Amino acid sequence: MNFNDPQFMFDFLINNFENYGTYEQFTNFLYQNIDEIISELLSNSEDFVNADEDYISNCICRSLVDRRFKAVREAQENGRADIRVKQGSFKWIAEAKRATSMANVREGLLQLLTRYSKGEGNATSGGLFIYIQGETNKEAEFMLKWINTELVKQQVVKIMSSNPCILKPTCFITNLIHPGSLNEYKLRSMPISFFHNPQDKSGRKAKKYNK
Repeated sequence: MNFNDPQFMFDFLINNFENYGTYEQFTNFLYQNIDEIISELLSNSEDFVNADEDYISNCICRSLVDRRFKAVREAQENGRADIRVKQGSFKWIAEAKRATSMANVREGLLQLLTRYSKGEGNATSGGLFIYIQGETNKEAEFMLKWINTELVKQQVVKIMSSNPCILKPTCFITNLIHPGSLNEYKLRSMPISFFHNPQDKSGRKAKKYNK
């Protein structure tokens, strides 16, 4: 075993979390990789401004698979969950919604917590991808309203607290009581803002930005 080889270390970590790590370590490692994937997508933001929800989710899931995660798109979890990642008994499920309205994102929350996730042991965290496209919604404004107003006023899930994620402060960790199992559950809300409207000279002249 060559622990000096970064690829070996990565493979060792991802294949041995259940034996040598905790569920929290598993989810933190997953989130670190998701954040890197999101950064890669945003490096080509203009390709996703008009993309549909499935296309973006496919890109995220495919990138997770490329990184050796056992990720599945539209996994059978009492319905078709957008993305599921499993490692032994460790399970993480995410739902994805376009930020066309607060109601649409709220539906994603309800799908995740009342349909797909059962909140059992080693499955007490999940994710909500929020795809913000174009110039209409601004990420900071949308997320403040989502966290401070929409999550608080909904009546299905008991919210205990919401705070910026220490790994990426523009994401939020919401501690809640899972409506099915009544176990404590951590939801990570992950906004991804796809907009591209360059105002520099070459950008103003480019035909593809002036259609």
